[in-house]
Amino acid sequence: TLAGETVRLWRAHATGAAAPGAPGEVAAVDRSGFEVSAGDGLVRVRTATSDDGRRFPRWGRGWPALRPGARFLPETSGRDGGAR
Repeated sequence: TLAGETVRLWRAHATGAAAPGAPGEVAAVDRSGFEVSAGDGLVRVRTATSDDGRRFPRWGRGWPALRPGARFLPETSGRDGGAR
């Protein structure tokens, strides 16, 4: 989740770069995607969707929570009742 909203990540890949922050921390955002620290590396996300169907990058500018330094948190109870 990001700012209390579930985000589904699509079209993501490891960059091979070292993670500059804590796992889940947004490192960079630009028109073509965003980068998130994950474990020992950085993940580049090209497409993501929100609960209400908004799609990144189209909604990127309209979602102020998606910015460098923001942090994705694990969802504690998904729609199926399980942890994600």
